[in-house]
Amino acid sequence: MENKGKILIVEDNKSSATVLLYMLKTLGYIVCGVASSGDQTLSILEKETPDLILMDIMIEGDIDGIDLALIVKKQYDIPVIFLSALSDDRSIQRAKGSTPYGYISKPFEVRDIKGTIEIALNKKSMEVKLRENELWFKSTLNSIGDAVIAVDGNNAITFINNVAEKMLARKNDEILNHDFDTVVNIIPDLS
Repeated sequence: MENKGKILIVEDNKSSATVLLYMLKTLGYIVCGVASSGDQTLSILEKETPDLILMDIMIEGDIDGIDLALIVKKQYDIPVIFLSALSDDRSIQRAKGSTPYGYISKPFEVRDIKGTIEIALNKKSMEVKLRENELWFKSTLNSIGDAVIAVDGNNAITFINNVAEKMLARKNDEILNHDFDTVVNIIPDLS
């Protein structure tokens, strides 16, 4: 069976973790670890880099799954799908703040797990490709010999290449997100 990705399970209920482990292996995923607390999760992440984390909101230890997801996002940029019996508005709103790649209410079924994982892995892949394309595009624009300045719909400067930066004699961070008309003084050609 083809390897579809490495997944870390963060679940403090042993029977739920065992069911998840079985489901994931049946679906062709590699489970790189099972943790029941934030400390165990971070310890695993020091050694392993999963493609995705399936995380219960209520876990053992000093922090819950939502706070752990915020740490994981900031330090590792690994997508998280929440698995939880909690479906109240407060829990869902807190979970949304960690920008998860999915939220599945317990009890879950194989089709829910499979579909949500596939969408999350695809989304992460697209985000990586988008970042790579943005880096390539910025590199290309920086190598052009002409000044290039990009603005958004509000006329705020979103990009400036090295040539434009030198021409304006100002640093990038002094220019970005500022109004184009306040940064660049255009004098019309009256000839």
